[in-house]
Amino acid sequence: MLGIIYVVNACEPVPENEGAIADNTSSILSPNLSVEPSIDNDRESDQAVNAITTEEVQRNSGEQPLHASPDNPPPEMVGNPQISDENDFAAVAQRETITSDAERIAEFSSNYMVAQPVDLPDRSSSESPNIVKYALETNNLPGTRIYTRIGSILIDRFQRRCSRYLSSHQAQLVFLSNGGPTRDRFGLDPDGDGFACDWDPIPFRTAVRN
Repeated sequence: MLGIIYVVNACEPVPENEGAIADNTSSILSPNLSVEPSIDNDRESDQAVNAITTEEVQRNSGEQPLHASPDNPPPEMVGNPQISDENDFAAVAQRETITSDAERIAEFSSNYMVAQPVDLPDRSSSESPNIVKYALETNNLPGTRIYTRIGSILIDRFQRRCSRYLSSHQAQLVFLSNGGPTRDRFGLDPDGDGFACDWDPIPFRTAVRN
């Protein structure tokens, strides 16, 4: 059966260009064919690209391109008047002298001004108490009873009252603004130490000593 098929195929006319396809196929299947890239072709391709690049540069700038190399000459230094040369001793020595330096120092000294310290502004007219001043005027430690408190306040009620304020500093300010430290209208100082909601005066005292 296979033999018959081969005979029929042999009798069919050969299409145009089929011989070329057959030759290409045979060359692909040839064991002697090398698949390594051609080094010469790569070099020719690189040379062609470099030639195009060189031609473009010469046409646009009219100068031969300079490739990176340690043998290249140093670039030409172009002066920039916006860049200071105060650190260049040779440049400064050409235009300045000892006399001109002394005159410039004297000019700077005449324009030198010293700000004199002044007293802090008086805030005694302020209606609100100063908690920093209060911290410096007291010397008892937090938790030391100084003032008498009538009755007792539960811990949870004390914490609930203190939670109304953003910080212990604000609670202390409200406490002093409403009769404190001798009176505790809102129950913010149940232990009678003069400090509301566990406010601590020690950091202010330490800052002054240091």
